[in-house]
Amino acid sequence: MKSLTFAAGAMLVSYLPFSAVNGALGAIAAATGAGTLQLQWVSDAFAVALAAVVLPAGVLADRVGHRLVTLLGLAGTVLGAAAGTVAGQLDGAAAVVTLWVAQAVAGVGAGAVMSASLALIAAQAPDPRRRARWISLWAAATVGGLGGGPFLTGAVTAVAGWWWLYPPIALLAVAAAAAGFGVAESRAPERRRPDAAGLDTAAHAAAAPERYGPDASGLDAAGRLNTAGLDAAGLDAAGLDAAGRLNTARLTTAGLDVAGLDVAGRLKTAGLDTAGRLNTAGLDAPGLTTVAPERHRPDGTGPATSAPERRGLDGTRHGAAAIGVAALVFAVIGGGTAGWASPATLAAAAVAVLAFAALAAIERRAESPLLPLSLFASRGFAAAALAATVVLFAIGGGLFFLSLTLSHAHVGQLGIALRLGGLFGGNALGSVAAGWLQRRLDGRTVLLAGLVVAAAGAASLLTVGGASGAELTWRLAVLGLGAGLVMATSSAVAVQSVPAQFAGLAGAASNAVRQIGAALGPAVLGGVLAARSTTGLAGAVHAFAAVLTAALALTALVAAALIHLRRAPRAA
Repeated sequence: MKSLTFAAGAMLVSYLPFSAVNGALGAIAAATGAGTLQLQWVSDAFAVALAAVVLPAGVLADRVGHRLVTLLGLAGTVLGAAAGTVAGQLDGAAAVVTLWVAQAVAGVGAGAVMSASLALIAAQAPDPRRRARWISLWAAATVGGLGGGPFLTGAVTAVAGWWWLYPPIALLAVAAAAAGFGVAESRAPERRRPDAAGLDTAAHAAAAPERYGPDASGLDAAGRLNTAGLDAAGLDAAGLDAAGRLNTARLTTAGLDVAGLDVAGRLKTAGLDTAGRLNTAGLDAPGLTTVAPERHRPDGTGPATSAPERRGLDGTRHGAAAIGVAALVFAVIGGGTAGWASPATLAAAAVAVLAFAALAAIERRAESPLLPLSLFASRGFAAAALAATVVLFAIGGGLFFLSLTLSHAHVGQLGIALRLGGLFGGNALGSVAAGWLQRRLDGRTVLLAGLVVAAAGAASLLTVGGASGAELTWRLAVLGLGAGLVMATSSAVAVQSVPAQFAGLAGAASNAVRQIGAALGPAVLGGVLAARSTTGLAGAVHAFAAVLTAALALTALVAAALIHLRRAPRAA
């Protein structure tokens, strides 16, 4: 439980720089003279930095320790808060640029916390049900960070300048870090090298090198079974005799071996349901394996390893991914302000395309990809990643859009916080309800239900007539309820949709993909705000609602198709 408390507290605090500053956008604009374009980068400096760091931070955490990298991430939050405090002492453009730097540093810290803290609780909760419950609570803490920021801003700006929101964040980060010093460290296991047969032998070679001959592979020079590795009964350590038959000495009293096969080579009953059918607990909804559990050698002759365990840091790939995300966001922001045909927008789009193309080319040749495309062969993983991406697009973009729109309508900081409180109150309720629902329903069902509820909440905003607190709050609460269901279940669904040895990689990949949605939210919806700035509050909110309703409804349909539609049968 200490691990969960530490991980959840770190996640809550690390998101406060994003949500609190978004709640203060009106005050920042008034104090610095920043326009919509500059304010978009106040939000996106954090989101882009987080998206760029979340994968390499996961790799680093696997190598040096999940707890340690979580602590380093909290240190980034403190440094970002310090820079934000400095920004408050400056004027005009200098203040805005310094604020961008502060948010970027805080975003780097949040990315480290996100990857490392999720891996920490996954490592310390091996039971699937317990892990799902812990991940739901971890996601609820993220919601707490998103929802608590505007209230912190409202309380601070009522008595002081906007920049005073940063010192409390720094103090909370220090307190969260202090909670981590009693938590056990965890790391990913060492990568093990394959032998000539494509099987991992590092453990065997270390334990009994003399039984495997000079190559430690268990094979002789001709590729036959190495008889030096057989025991007196002619049975090797892998449980096969010299002819490759099952080692009956390794069978349990039930006649089942550890690989799950009986003596006739049939499936072990633990892999069957009570009717003797294949156990769908390890399959996706159409009854297809969720992801290929093994990588293969380039010549296609056999598996290379049983799992991608500890990955290496690669500055080229991580740099290409970061440049691609940043250029994409720059292009979207530029398209909404300067126009899609402007030279700067086109140049940014070209850089994004080139960066992502380079990343794809490098990934195809990489022994251990950052984001293996094989993960998306799992329909559950693909649906979870898509749903989380769109929901974070809605939440991140909505926080930016509504805060600035309500500020333009002369709603005070506390009033903005109360209205946004409906969104995040519903989000928190959805996160808590998701844990209860997942104990009674399949996680994918909860995920789809969340998308439908969120789409209904977004559609209800199409009937808003003004800035009334009650009129906005309950509609935002419905949107938040659906978003909370998705956010709390998407990580668990992603992790549980792949074999256990891919769980850490799936969690990191899901987090990385959905952060693109958080980065694009302010970029896209900032463009909507700029286009609707003269239509009044109701017109702006209606445009916002139309975009979100379409995005969420389409995502619900695609996710349902991924989860429930069968693949077409292959030709014989």
